[in-house]
Amino acid sequence: MKIIFLLFLGMLAMIGLGVWMHTTVLANIVGLASITGLLIFYFKQSEPLPDQTDTPLNQRINAMSAEEKKQWYSLFIIGLIFSFIFGTFWNTSMGGM
Repeated sequence: MKIIFLLFLGMLAMIGLGVWMHTTVLANIVGLASITGLLIFYFKQSEPLPDQTDTPLNQRINAMSAEEKKQWYSLFIIGLIFSFIFGTFWNTSMGGM
């Protein structure tokens, strides 16, 4: 729980720094990290094929409780939302800058 909150604060700090510096790069980095984490969580939850061994990452994700998974998913989704708002997508497609 503590690491999720610290990552959330770090994500907001990176986006805030990017807004202060008038650049969208930091928000785009947060978005890239969020989509990567979301895809890893989504695809690593499946059971391994019979001829494959279970990786340590897959074991760790499968060992998480439903509440922990929900917190990680919400962190990644919030990161994507803030990235869309403050990143390049908003500025080029929706009239930001």
